Amino acid sequence: MNRSTKTQSTRLRLGHALAALTLGLGLSACGKQSFKAATSQSNTDSPGSYSIPAKIDLLVGVDNTGSALNQNIRSPLQGFMNNLQNQNWDFRVAGVPLSGYQQISQIAVSKYDSNWGSSYTPPYPGAPSTGVLSTLFRTPLNFNFAPPQTTDGNEPGIRTISDTLTRAFTKNYFLRNDATLVVVVISTGEDTSDGAPTYGTPPPTISASLLNGIKYAKGTQYANAVKLYSFVNTALTSNGGSGYTTSCLGTGISWSGNRYMNAAQATGGKSFNICKTSMASLFSQLNDELMNNRESYVSEYAFIEKEPNLSTVVMKKVKRDGSQVVIPQSNGSSDGWIYLGYQTNKPTISYPIPMGHRNGYVFQLIGSAQLSGPEKANITFIPKGIQDSP
Repeated sequence: MNRSTKTQSTRLRLGHALAALTLGLGLSACGKQSFKAATSQSNTDSPGSYSIPAKIDLLVGVDNTGSALNQNIRSPLQGFMNNLQNQNWDFRVAGVPLSGYQQISQIAVSKYDSNWGSSYTPPYPGAPSTGVLSTLFRTPLNFNFAPPQTTDGNEPGIRTISDTLTRAFTKNYFLRNDATLVVVVISTGEDTSDGAPTYGTPPPTISASLLNGIKYAKGTQYANAVKLYSFVNTALTSNGGSGYTTSCLGTGISWSGNRYMNAAQATGGKSFNICKTSMASLFSQLNDELMNNRESYVSEYAFIEKEPNLSTVVMKKVKRDGSQVVIPQSNGSSDGWIYLGYQTNKPTISYPIPMGHRNGYVFQLIGSAQLSGPEKANITFIPKGIQDSP
């Protein structure tokens, strides 16, 4: 009796972003089974595409003095937070008055924060949930600033912000160790932290000690992770000193915010003219700045989910324009990759502050091999222990 042999191929998928192993199986009544190993593939996203959302904490200081803003802050701020959500940021936002320290009363969070509630979206598969820490937390739609107050015009805004940041780690669960920090000052007045300014030449500046309370809120090694932006009257009088106008945001006097502008410049932020554009437009400009900053975020590590056969690893950097260049294995001193094995709690973003920590089989990227902005690492390999049969 004659025997015939049938051959069929079967494709086996190994996990998540790892592409297939192709198994060629020869099946017969008395035949020998065989298979051939094919490469797996992993696209490791860099900060620009954010497979794990980048974390950002925003403290918004609002003028509540006699020159208080005569318009709604809440609606444009909600639109701004919606944009952050759509752009894949893991954010926390708190608001404080500039007239003096008050404990933070509400914190708005993104859907990637476990304090969001029942519709919480884990920032990556298997992400740990911190649980609800406090009733302070709100979704953006339920977030409100405290009602405006009229004061004697004293506005120690920089001191208020510095005090708030100093206490925020322990009192309000606001600042996170693995998030960048953005401070936004919204004022039609001038800071009085160093005493009421005498207008003239030169414009009044803010003391270094107060500035340092903001610049180093994340520690001196992470000063680049902290920026202040000011929405203020940016006008100066013709003699170079501070001036005021009676036509900025209503009928109240609006003083030049020189000290706020000084603080923005000293932290690498920017100042925007509150007298020349709408609040919604100011927040839109701030959003553009944050997106531009995100382009400079750097990844030092690339992750895969299976242990590789190192002799089969091919790594390529996918650049902004879609072109690819091979990343060689490093000898320890040259640019390229070094395999670290299985690692826990390694950051997916290393600069300006380590964030997005995860576990996996890790490659360290050296020098020019590191990823920034929308760049990715495309890694192909055969998993360890998988090989052609005889």
